[in-house]
Amino acid sequence: MRMGWTFVTGNKEEDMKRTTISERCLDVYPWMRFGYCLVKDLSVLQPSDHLKGKQKETEAYIRSNSERLIERAKAISRFYKVQGEKNRSHIESLIKSISNGKSIKPVNFIVDSVMIAELRNALLLGVHDLDRIEGNIVLDASSEGESFVGIGQRTITTRQNEVVLRDHSGIWASYTQGPDARTVVDAASKNVMILGFFTPETSREVMIEGIRDAVENLLKVSRGEAEEVRVIP
Repeated sequence: MRMGWTFVTGNKEEDMKRTTISERCLDVYPWMRFGYCLVKDLSVLQPSDHLKGKQKETEAYIRSNSERLIERAKAISRFYKVQGEKNRSHIESLIKSISNGKSIKPVNFIVDSVMIAELRNALLLGVHDLDRIEGNIVLDASSEGESFVGIGQRTITTRQNEVVLRDHSGIWASYTQGPDARTVVDAASKNVMILGFFTPETSREVMIEGIRDAVENLLKVSRGEAEEVRVIP
């Protein structure tokens, strides 16, 4: 057992937010899956150089394995296009940038922990403040013209059948257009949801490994309790 990592599998039902994939989403994308892990009671440890070292290690790993990782990232870009996004995925762009000598830009210890795993595994991961998610969580396919407030208070408008995450208050993340402002994490977040968006080519095993990498990174620099990684349906 690594320091700060308590692995929880038996949480009470009433303490958990229910996470589902909507019938509409499965009608449009019958192959759809969704991965996630809840990490609770985060308490940052003493300042550590662990993430800086992990960042450098990951950058070197990407440069040594760029061809394989770019091919995996292109699957995300292909599904971007299916949803109407003309640009390639930011994962593909970042991996290419790092392969050409650029570095990962740090944000905070929570975001950095997930971003390092995201790039190392060439997966579309995310992390949100669980306490700011209101009610149950639904992975859904949007209607054209729905909107939510993104980071920087910009209004984001959805396309038809864009994959989104909703709670009782509305959309809080888009597969292609990113997170909202309401559920964004900061260094003071105590309970978080680390999530993984699938493509038609993503295996369950690869997604579980990527999310576990993110949890491991986070719990090297913070105490907390991690539930098991779940993939639905």
